[in-house]
Amino acid sequence: MMTAQPNDKMTKNRHAANNQIIDMRLLTFNAHEAYVYALSKIGYKWDVIDPLPGRYTNGWDVNMRPVPENINLISIEQALTGSVEYSCAIAHSIDDLLLIKSLNIPKILVIHVSLKGYIAQENSRTTVEEMQQLLNTYLDKIGAVAVSVSELKQAAWGVFGPVIPFFIDTDFFKGYRGENACGLRIANQISKKSLLLDWETHLKIAAGFPVKIAGFNPDMHGVQPTKNQHELLELYQNCRFYLHTAQNEFEDGYNTASLEAMAAGMPVVCNSHPSAPVINGVNGFISDNIDDLREGIKQLQADRELAEKLGKAGREFVMENHSLEKYRKAWEQAIELAVNFYR
Repeated sequence: MMTAQPNDKMTKNRHAANNQIIDMRLLTFNAHEAYVYALSKIGYKWDVIDPLPGRYTNGWDVNMRPVPENINLISIEQALTGSVEYSCAIAHSIDDLLLIKSLNIPKILVIHVSLKGYIAQENSRTTVEEMQQLLNTYLDKIGAVAVSVSELKQAAWGVFGPVIPFFIDTDFFKGYRGENACGLRIANQISKKSLLLDWETHLKIAAGFPVKIAGFNPDMHGVQPTKNQHELLELYQNCRFYLHTAQNEFEDGYNTASLEAMAAGMPVVCNSHPSAPVINGVNGFISDNIDDLREGIKQLQADRELAEKLGKAGREFVMENHSLEKYRKAWEQAIELAVNFYR
């Protein structure tokens, strides 16, 4: 398996890499607007390949995030002309890597999904071991580096590049009031991801409680995506609590939306998960007992001051662990590693 260990070529290239990072133009793919939007906050100029085949939208979804000023949307054909000298390309799937295999530039693969979850969701007959071997062999072959959004996903794929947790903009996500004593869940394509989201558990926890669902789910009556990030913020500010569920083997105990909710000051109710950022009774309620979680929801509905107290602790957690400073530093180190490792 690929291990990004120092070698003579990396040492010789280090000075050149440092100079290159100062003034970079980067190439990436619009795999998910919220993630790419956050990625743009590290700075530099970006060309983003959009649209991508197989996505639910035919172009950048401004309902999710506006297009940042330092992002230029281009087609895959434009990217492959070779007319732009990119410092590095950041892919978000193996398909992304295959699309740009002809470009002789450093490459990074971001691991966003759990391998077991991917296999289960796609009903693949390929084993975990076979997928791990295929990925690591391909990364070695093209001289690419893998980074992961969490330890769970890093371990699942058997890669050894750095883990870069999400950046959450706490300057934007703030202002919790919790005036509406209902729950909130943000998720796209729930029916396709029901196994990963442990949707059966979500329904058991939420049964009989008002829980608003927002996101692109055309098969769910009355469920609509937010029109923009300001409308999304209003939901975080006004709803009393956030409900998050995930299947332990297949997905992390948090995602971008649950962390944004915490940043805004919402308490989170979630099923037990080793990677969940929720501490029971401190910044929300977490348990493997559905009745206990339902009791926690009743407490939050009845006591807005309790919700504010728990939400404040959650916001402090996000500010400490998901800051732009840490995110930018981690990405700069990852890009330098990719530039030096490339051969």
